[in-house]
Amino acid sequence: MGTTAELLTEVGALLGKEVTLERYLGRKGRAIVARLRLDTGETVVVKGPLRPVADGGASTGAWSPVDRFRNEVAALSTLGGAGGIVPTLVAVDHDHMWMVLEDLGETRSLADALLNRDPVSAIEAISAWASALGQLHRLSADPVTMSRWESERSALGGLPPQESAVFVLSSAGPQLADLVSGLGHAESAALEIDRRLSDRRWWAMTPRDACPDNCAIKEDGSAVLFDFEGGGIRHSLLDAAYLVATFPTCWCTGDLPAQAREAGLHAYRDAAGWLFEDFETNLAAAAAFHGLWVLGSSRFADALSESGGRGWYWEEVGFDIPSPRQIVALALDDLERAVEGDNALESLGDLARSLRTALVERWGNLELPLPHPAFDVSEQD
Repeated sequence: MGTTAELLTEVGALLGKEVTLERYLGRKGRAIVARLRLDTGETVVVKGPLRPVADGGASTGAWSPVDRFRNEVAALSTLGGAGGIVPTLVAVDHDHMWMVLEDLGETRSLADALLNRDPVSAIEAISAWASALGQLHRLSADPVTMSRWESERSALGGLPPQESAVFVLSSAGPQLADLVSGLGHAESAALEIDRRLSDRRWWAMTPRDACPDNCAIKEDGSAVLFDFEGGGIRHSLLDAAYLVATFPTCWCTGDLPAQAREAGLHAYRDAAGWLFEDFETNLAAAAAFHGLWVLGSSRFADALSESGGRGWYWEEVGFDIPSPRQIVALALDDLERAVEGDNALESLGDLARSLRTALVERWGNLELPLPHPAFDVSEQD
């Protein structure tokens, strides 16, 4: 049976209604996402792993199709719509791995705003996205929500692992060995990052992949967060730090201006309402974690390859994707800025500077990505 017929049959049986395909919203990468029309006239969105599911769905692991599905189902089930900040989970078929979500309709995303030529609209969208993250963290940072999520996710097959800067730095070691000597001081900083990230005062539900295209900006200017494939309870500022370590897991990477970062962080803090005095030190740890992650990721490996200096134009969205080397250059700048003045983490600033020197010696230069089109002065009328 083909994917479309399979989807309509299985989701129709799940809902007990006749369903027709309105259109696919995404049918590549990791997931199938489609808008369906019910025989009652209303529409819903259905999402599941790309078919065929690897190993028939037997393989599990931090980022396997099965665990991505389980993460999202458990997160959305726990949140129950969170007052409109996330989509409502309508129904789940665990056997066939389909989830049915409320349809948010035709919307634009933060990515759309960043790729347009309107800086005011872009900063408003950044603020809306950051505010939604703050509201999500404020609403979910309580023992009842955490316990409910832990129970639901455990029932589906265990909890996802927590982030570890020590592990990330160890994984990055082989890639860094030919460029810098000795990571002893950086290892101490990684231990300090892990100590801060384990502080449960700051834990809340987070989507983990809070990228600019994983939100919907509504007509009233507010944002709805979606794509909780990595969703779970962890240190909340790992989300907010996407404004410091610029969208580290995302394709939509550009050199975000200081005023945009500051507007987003201000909106986040207002919405989250954190009363703890150690916001800045925890934000620094979260941003430093992301910086180390980039250095241990395929992005850094790609930067070291012969083709590492080449970006590409994504015609579908009209955006020049930065080269891996540009992404690494931005990550080094972000890392250095994040730990500035933090005595326990300052060795990571030294690491960033040493890496930058070594990479310039290897490549001759190290250029930053261009600003997002919304903030690219050379593109403004």
